[in-house]
Amino acid sequence: DALTVKAGGVYRDRSKKEGFDFFRYVSDGPYTLADALDTKLADVDYQGNYQFLFRVDSDAANAFFANNAFTESFTTSSRSTASEEVIAGYLQGDLDFGIGSLVGGLRVEHTSWEGGPTGGEQVSGEYTNWLPSAIARFNLAEDLTFRVAASRTIGRPDITSLTRGLSLNLADMSVTRSNPDLEPRKSTNVDVSLEWYIPDGILAVGGFYKDIEDEIFNLTTTDVNLVIDGVSFDTVNQPENAASAEIWGLEAQYQQVMSFLPAPWDGLGVGANVTWLDTEFIVPTGTPGETRETTLF
Repeated sequence: DALTVKAGGVYRDRSKKEGFDFFRYVSDGPYTLADALDTKLADVDYQGNYQFLFRVDSDAANAFFANNAFTESFTTSSRSTASEEVIAGYLQGDLDFGIGSLVGGLRVEHTSWEGGPTGGEQVSGEYTNWLPSAIARFNLAEDLTFRVAASRTIGRPDITSLTRGLSLNLADMSVTRSNPDLEPRKSTNVDVSLEWYIPDGILAVGGFYKDIEDEIFNLTTTDVNLVIDGVSFDTVNQPENAASAEIWGLEAQYQQVMSFLPAPWDGLGVGANVTWLDTEFIVPTGTPGETRETTLF
């Protein structure tokens, strides 16, 4: 038997800036596509024999805007900054024994973040996660191996999903915004596999289960009557944490190098795999206290 112990750490610091200015102009005069139509590529076929028969010519549109009276009716700016700092440490042990091996470890991660709209309210948060894992391998025969693994993992929300400013769509009167209350998604995982190492290849079957907390998805809420700069918006899109999610899966694979073929074909190989998934995803609907069940994409 042999035991190996490893330790290490990680530090990561990243930041991001983004933004845009939006101006809306209206005119009392007629303004149709004919005033800025580009027909140079109207007879060109694209994928699937699709044609863009009506295209806006950028130069013609700018010229029409410059030569006609337009009044600025709405303007807004959306600029934001965000930063994220991750400090992590881990301890890992490898144990080899007579019929196999065991790899176990513990990783602890502390994440802190801050940001917000430029010139607006800044938000911040932090969280710490303890992430154990273990993988065991058993050699049932010279060419037959059984593996079982268990782990706890996380997936951080994108920092702009926590801190980004508003994005306004006047075409459908909707708002897309960030959510500083987002939690990282957390998953408890169990995996098993049986692997048969055939000559120059492998046949394997496996199964896995994931229990996911706080999976992140995009929630659309209607009839909200959100007023921004005197304009009322009906729809709000923002990321949210789901109530729960589960994944059950089975998989099988086959790989074979056809070494029995004469050179130079003896390096060719074939492979195939199949995966079956059964998922459950419970998400809030936007109505307080109400959820719905769907599948996890």
